[in-house]
Amino acid sequence: MGSLIQDSIKICENPFKEDNFLTQWTKDQFISTIKPVFYNITKIIDCIPCEKCKLYGKLQFTGLIAVMKIMFGQVQESRLSRKEMVGLINLMAKLLEFKD
Repeated sequence: MGSLIQDSIKICENPFKEDNFLTQWTKDQFISTIKPVFYNITKIIDCIPCEKCKLYGKLQFTGLIAVMKIMFGQVQESRLSRKEMVGLINLMAKLLEFKD
């Protein structure tokens, strides 16, 4: 157990720095990198047998996609769809629940 804790401490010596997160890639590089990942996640969500879980997963994921569109300024080109707005509001509500 002690070695596990020591290894964890060594790994955490270089904490995640938000400032460096988006400076590694340009906007186009980030979008082209993340798009296939998002596509794969939606395909995995499709495999969930529970319809309620699938619905909430897709709804929150749609909210995440809307956040990405807003972050990278793609909303100016085309407005958020109704589905994206509902997903965004739902995602914000879920994140607020975790705050308490």
